[in-house]
Formats: sequence, C-alpha cells, structure tokens
Amino acid sequence: MTLYKRGGTWWFHFLHTHAGHSKPTHYQESAQTGDRDLAAKRERNRRVEIEDPEFGIKVPAKKKPDVTLKELFDMLEKKWTIKKKLSPRNKSNLKIARAAFDEKMLAKDLTDEMIQDYQDERLAEKYAPATINRALQILSTGYTLAIKRTRKQNSTFAKIVDAPDIEYISEEGNVRQGFFEQAEFDSVHSHLPDDLKDFALFAYITGWRKGEVSGIRWTHVIGDEIMIPGVLTKNRQPRKVVIDGDLVALLERRKAAQSYEVDDGTRFALHVFHRDGFQIKEFRKAWASACKKAGVKRIFHDLRRSALRNMIRAGVDQSVAMDCSGHKTISVFKRYNLTSGDDLREAMRSVEKYNEEQRQKVVSIAAQSK
Repeated sequence: MTLYKRGGTWWFHFLHTHAGHSKPTHYQESAQTGDRDLAAKRERNRRVEIEDPEFGIKVPAKKKPDVTLKELFDMLEKKWTIKKKLSPRNKSNLKIARAAFDEKMLAKDLTDEMIQDYQDERLAEKYAPATINRALQILSTGYTLAIKRTRKQNSTFAKIVDAPDIEYISEEGNVRQGFFEQAEFDSVHSHLPDDLKDFALFAYITGWRKGEVSGIRWTHVIGDEIMIPGVLTKNRQPRKVVIDGDLVALLERRKAAQSYEVDDGTRFALHVFHRDGFQIKEFRKAWASACKKAGVKRIFHDLRRSALRNMIRAGVDQSVAMDCSGHKTISVFKRYNLTSGDDLREAMRSVEKYNEEQRQKVVSIAAQSK
C-alpha cells in the first residue's frame, strides 16, 4: 500500500493484475480525506471493489452544486442567443424577470407563496397584468429548460425535480383596441416631423411593425419589391411588399432624401428611413406631440391595426393581408382586425336592407299568385 499527500488530502496508488491480463493496471486516486487511517481504509476497499464490484465501499461522489435563479436565467439567455431568438422583446422580458427575483436564490428554494407575493406586490404598484405575466413566463420557461438539462447524466448541476406552481393573472380585456380613421391619421401625419412622415405612412399602408420599418435598408429594395430578412421580423420569417400604389411616390421621396450633408461632403444613408444618416429607432416624444396637436390619443402600433382593418375593408383576401402584415395565425390576426362602431352600424343597415328585400319578394310572389 502506498499513501501520499497532496496538500491536505491523502492519495493512494497501487498495481493490480486483472484476470485474463498479463500486465498490471496502475490505479492512482484521491482518498478525498485528510485522515490517514480513513484513507488507508478507502484504499483497501478500493482494492476489494476492483476484485469484485459487488463488495467494497465506494468513495462518495462530489456533490453537484444547486442551480441559482441567475444560472437558470443565464441558461435561457444562452439558448435564445444560439437559436437566434434573443429578440428585443425577449431581452426586455429577461431583464424584468432578473429584476423581479433574487438571482442568488437557489431555484429549488423558490416557493409558490413567493410567486403569489410577487404578483400581489406588483398589482399593488399598479403594474399591468401582462407585464407581471411576462416575467413569470420567463421564469417558467427557465425552469423547464433547467429541469430538462439537469436530468442529463453529464450535467454539472444538481437535479431540479420540480418547478413552483405559477398561476398567471387574467389578461381579459387587455387587448388594445385603438385604430385610426383616415381623418385622424391625416391629422397626426401633418404634425409629425418631416423625417417621420413617410415612416408613419409606410406603417399605415403595410401594417409592418415599427422595428421592421426602421430596419429597411436600400439593399432590401429590389426592383419593385421590398424584402427584409427574417432577422428583422418578430416571427423570424422574411417579409416583402410590392412597391405599388401610394408606395411608389413614397419610395421616390425617400430616394430624393437618401443623401445628406456632412462637414466633408455628401453621403448616402444606408436606411430608407433615416435622420441625418442615422437609422430612426425611437421617437416617442415626437409621436406624443403630434397626437396631442391632432387631438388624438393613439400609439404607433395602432397604425398596424388600422392597416389590417383597411385591407379587409378594401376586400383584400385574408391570407394575402396576413402575408403582408406577417401574421402566422388567424387567431392573432383577428385580434388586430377589429370592428368599429361604424362597421357594426353598416352591418345592421345591410341586414335591414336584405330583410326588406326578402319581404318585398314575398309580397311580389303573393301578388302574382292571385
């Protein structure tokens, strides 16, 4: 038996010739203890174990560390980054979730009561149910991923058996219902700065999201089409629109505005919609000011809803409208294709007209039978 120390820990090594082998095998292992007698005992048990695996005492494996909430969120962020799903919205929701809970807490220690306390506190602070639910959805997704990964044999973390029970707050009635009538849009449009007029008009015509409109480059304008890559869209699918109708004049104006002056001469903007050569990203103050002057209370996303409703009113096939707007499911599309009071009023008048026509037919048939 050969025992020796490395630092404060005893190690052992020995040679053993297995049955059927002519050459011995060299074993060198840590006894994982600073007690020499215990180390000697473990060395003897290790020899017995090698002779017959059914006997002997194995040295306990090193305990794997428990997963913290920070590691849980980090795993989710890394996965989304690799899968190219770390969109601005997912980044924002991750930030909310990280701020909502103590990241140093072990994932196994988060209880149902803590989740309920978080919901109660946020509701008391007048947070919207949707904002609260987004943080909890991130948390739930993180647990699902962690449970799946820690069950693997080569996982560096201790297994997570279960996740806390998360009940989401009802968001019934939370669907925004704003949309522009033509006169309202024209009024807001007239009060916007010049560099935002065509930006807003493009969104009003096509139903594209603000980030999609903002990201359009001149390299995306090919012939009579504008096609943006999936990296710029919410659902990661390429999107295109044909340059026709009002878009023809709009693109001509953008071409005329492509050049801008700097100290050392003239340059050309990479983006179709730009502000002194820079991509237009944020304009909340300018938008709020234009709406106030127009006497209209609307958010920019209402342009998307308005565009879809206008397409349907104009008789555009639903599938074509969905392709243009980028909606993948009918259920979500219907949330945006909202019906106004005027639409319902016109529907009632159409029903009345139809019923009256049916009555006249009955009277006519009766008169002819006499």
